[in-house]
Amino acid sequence: MVVMEALIRLKRMLTRPPVGAAPVPALPVEQSVTENFLVCLETGTRHVVLRRHLAETLGMSPAEYRARWNLPDSYPMTAAIYEKRRHAARHATGAGR
Repeated sequence: MVVMEALIRLKRMLTRPPVGAAPVPALPVEQSVTENFLVCLETGTRHVVLRRHLAETLGMSPAEYRARWNLPDSYPMTAAIYEKRRHAARHATGAGR
C-alpha cells in the first residue's frame, strides 16, 4: 500500500504543469465549496477534510494549496457540515463552554 501511494504521488508530481504555467482547476473555484464537502481543485475529488487529502495524497500544505490556486486565507479546509458537527459534539461534552 505504501509503495502504491508513493507511485501515485510520483505520477502526480511528474504530470503537474511547470511552475510558471497557470494551473487549470478540475472545476471552477466557486463550485468547489459546498455545505457537505469541498472539491479538490487539483484532483476533482470530494472531501470533508481537505487538509488531510492535501497532505497525504498531494504532499501539500494548506498554504501551498492556497498559493497555487490564488485562494484567500479564508478559503476553508473543512466542510461546513463537519464544523457544525464538531461544534455540537464539543458543546454536548461540555468542552465548548
